[in-house]
Amino acid sequence: MTPSAFLWLLGALLVLSYAADVLFQRTRVPAAVLLIAFGVLLGPVLKVLPGAEFVRAAPYFGGLALVTILFEGGMGLDLDESIRGVAAGALLAVLSFVLTGGTIALLAHGLLGLPGPSAVALGSLLGVPSSAVVLPVLGTLGLGEELRTRLVLDAAMADVLGILGVEIAIGAMGGASVPSLVLRSTVVGFAVGAAVAVGVGLVWSRYLRWASGTGGLRLGEALTFGVALLLDGSVSAMGGAAAVAVVAFGIVLSNEPVLLKRAFRREMPEQDVRSFEEMREAIHRFMRQTTFVVLTFFFVFLGVVVEWKGITLKTGGAALAFAGICVLGRRAAVVAVNRVGLLPLGPGETNDVAALFPRGLVTAVLAFEVMGAGLPGSETFTLFAFVVLVATNLAMVFSFQATRRGPATATVDASVA
Repeated sequence: MTPSAFLWLLGALLVLSYAADVLFQRTRVPAAVLLIAFGVLLGPVLKVLPGAEFVRAAPYFGGLALVTILFEGGMGLDLDESIRGVAAGALLAVLSFVLTGGTIALLAHGLLGLPGPSAVALGSLLGVPSSAVVLPVLGTLGLGEELRTRLVLDAAMADVLGILGVEIAIGAMGGASVPSLVLRSTVVGFAVGAAVAVGVGLVWSRYLRWASGTGGLRLGEALTFGVALLLDGSVSAMGGAAAVAVVAFGIVLSNEPVLLKRAFRREMPEQDVRSFEEMREAIHRFMRQTTFVVLTFFFVFLGVVVEWKGITLKTGGAALAFAGICVLGRRAAVVAVNRVGLLPLGPGETNDVAALFPRGLVTAVLAFEVMGAGLPGSETFTLFAFVVLVATNLAMVFSFQATRRGPATATVDASVA
């Protein structure tokens, strides 16, 4: 492929992604599905892009995409609402992960013959919905602020649970003690990640406001994203939960006045509050655009590199069974959490919330990570991720169409009126 043809292709992908996003607003078909289909066309079908060469870049590209979506998710959380809703969000995320990931792991071990660590890794990467898909859908459902915040927390925590589950499985395959891995990844990892992120976030937010006030800061939004990448790598090297650190960093940057008031009993001066709000909005705009670009290329990338040779009657049937477990596990978790009174669900909202089960970015990234770590049987994990991702996204669309007027329909009707 010539350089000019490659540049034409990059431009075409961005235009396609924009068109897919517009289509999503009207049909609720997630852009991820269309972008993956285009990747399949460019890779396995037309052989325009070499999938085998792209696989080498998967861990690095996937890591970048993961930090991007986690940071943007943290920036979108309101601290006060998050504190009130953290119990419900955490319980929903954990219960859904255990029911779905645990069942998939048991089936993978018993029916597919995968070793314990490999089965746990597969259950972990398939057991969590994707915040990259769920968060945009949440904005179209018209749910109350209280419920929406709980679901945002659920989506953000699900990403972290999937990452920690895969890390524990990889460590166990290397011979490490499972209890010590769980303790290090959860208690210690969360504590280190959150503590470092809060400290860095407060210092960095203050520096951004100071630099903006002096008129000497250029490209502060890009620099902030660079700090998020540095934080991810540094916390990981320290043995902390890097995913927790990135989300917490975003929360601090988006909620500094509230955090100062609650933790340090300090009121931020009015001028500083204005500077903070301008800074926060600028970072939000930059991250929305960055996320759009990164996810566009990642989902096309996934379609290019998926290995179709691994499809057999057994693996195809198992993948569809795993997708069914994702649907049923989510509904069971929503019903259980609702019965204990932690989800303020109105009439008809149970089906909407239960339909938020689509897999996406985290599932795909973790499949590549496990394959790169060399766990036995992991050569088919990208195939499982691909099938489950597409199946759960389409199932979400059909679920909304069958059970309610649909967020997209409501939006269109409002605009016509």
